[in-house]
Amino acid sequence: MNYWLCITNERNWKVIEEKNVWGVSEGHKSKLNMIEVNDLFTFYLKQEKVEDKMLTPGISGVFRAISKPFKDEEKIFSSAGFREEMFSY
Repeated sequence: MNYWLCITNERNWKVIEEKNVWGVSEGHKSKLNMIEVNDLFTFYLKQEKVEDKMLTPGISGVFRAISKPFKDEEKIFSSAGFREEMFSY
């Protein structure tokens, strides 16, 4: 079993919680081959300003992989605060 640290923002964390899915960009595609069913993912929300409020960074949750990685072109994640990317893997 592998352990992964996943950095995200508040908006994408809500998608992760709601849809039980996590996405990464094309640049991280090669690491996905290392992911196995039952690997654990710890999610870290980075510090960011939302409206006029500064959000506190920290660990937000831990999830277990229930499938091997796959590609999906549906745009459900925001690239705000990241390079303009598509998180399709």
